[in-house]
Amino acid sequence: MNNIEYDILDELYFVQSFESLKSILQLEETLLKATLWQLILDQLVKCMLDFDEEVTISNDDFEENFKKYHYIASKKGLFLHNSR
Repeated sequence: MNNIEYDILDELYFVQSFESLKSILQLEETLLKATLWQLILDQLVKCMLDFDEEVTISNDDFEENFKKYHYIASKKGLFLHNSR
């Protein structure tokens, strides 16, 4: 896990919107987007439609709607984050 992934997971103990993450972490949009997608693929982050509805998405869904989704660390992501 690199430092950016660690910082993202650090913010995802609670559900966060994309814009909130971008603002808090001060990351470039393309970098945050790419890193979030990789964390989703690695099952370290879950994608949410809102604060309480998890959704399984394809790459196309993510590309089109990544700003609309919310994110939270998975149990696997929290475990990895806490073991570092």
